[in-house]
Amino acid sequence: MKSLSFVLYFLSHHPVWSFLILLFLGILLTSLIRKWIFLLLGFLGALANIFLAHYLNAWFLNAYGIKGEAVITRTVDTNSTLNDAPVYDYDVLLKTADGKDVITGFSTMSAAIYPLRNEILIPPQGQFFVVKYIPGYEKNIVVLSDDSPYGKQRLSALGQENVEKARIQYNASPTNKDFRQQYLAALKEYLDEPQHRYDTFTVNRYRQILGALEAGKDPEQSLTTTTVINDLSNFNTLTQAQQDLQANPTDPAARQQLIQAIKGFLSSQMAGQDSATIKGYQQMLKALESSTTIMKGGGNPGQLTIKKVETILNGDTTHGRTVIIGQ
Repeated sequence: MKSLSFVLYFLSHHPVWSFLILLFLGILLTSLIRKWIFLLLGFLGALANIFLAHYLNAWFLNAYGIKGEAVITRTVDTNSTLNDAPVYDYDVLLKTADGKDVITGFSTMSAAIYPLRNEILIPPQGQFFVVKYIPGYEKNIVVLSDDSPYGKQRLSALGQENVEKARIQYNASPTNKDFRQQYLAALKEYLDEPQHRYDTFTVNRYRQILGALEAGKDPEQSLTTTTVINDLSNFNTLTQAQQDLQANPTDPAARQQLIQAIKGFLSSQMAGQDSATIKGYQQMLKALESSTTIMKGGGNPGQLTIKKVETILNGDTTHGRTVIIGQ
């Protein structure tokens, strides 16, 4: 398996060299066996490899690999394009199941992503995602998009499109029984899909709407409750508190405000969007309350990371306790 993983990695990450090698093998077999079919097969195989190698690599790693997690640490523009979209190189840190750190990478064109789709879904930089790899050659990884936070968010957003369409129809004509049934059906379909349970904030909101519809009440009115308003308020307060502490990292008042904001956010429904967020803010709260040194760094306002680790939102404190505000 290790050798096969190496071969598939080479074929998918080095298409030019792979093309020349496969073509050379076709020519060599033709000269040895005196059958032109091998030259044709070598040429067709070299062409097919350019477009299909990363699909084969993704299928193989998903079928036979074991799970780990990884994070993109740097994104570099290659000044090339694919279908009028820029092509990037990505530096990646893999954390294996047995605790090893492996530096690897891929590009927009060579990335192995599963499930296989006719689109390239690259994880955002700085956010951990689920991968599979073959032990012994960990450099070759496949991104499991639907198992990763960014993929779950995408699936949730796609599922909300049908609900949003039904909602607009119903609001345009609340007395139309067909529109009401379509709205009910869209809500139930979304809530019945296991992959949407990751987004608990949306799930709870849709349950409120569904309950109001089934009770014959105005669904829009049900969303003006203090629950939703407080959740949004807690999130905005948390964002502002993070920005205030970034501007004044030694200010004890700003520190205390962030502690209270985190507690308020963790008690809200919005915090339940994913376990990584909860775990990360719990670690952040613990660090703040234990008077861990806070330092100022660069990066985006409000984004906190732990020194020598990627994002604190993934709760990894195995390599340090110093919290840095910024990326």
